[in-house]
Amino acid sequence: MRGMGPQPLRYARALIVGPATVERGDLVRIGAQQWIVHRVSRTPTGGAAVTFASGDMLVIGPDTRLAALRMMADTW
Repeated sequence: MRGMGPQPLRYARALIVGPATVERGDLVRIGAQQWIVHRVSRTPTGGAAVTFASGDMLVIGPDTRLAALRMMADTW
């Protein structure tokens, strides 16, 4: 296509996230379900209220850890 330069390589990185490190766009696995994070609000107690793209919400405490995939862009 004309006008389309080289695109950055995108890849998924598997990681463990908590309330301080979860980000919008993360694909979080809870049990056998996968959820895309839409919004993260930090709570005063060190936790986070995570809203998913489906509209469902999960409040996690400061010690909660979740398995996640994060899309990364390689820009070298």
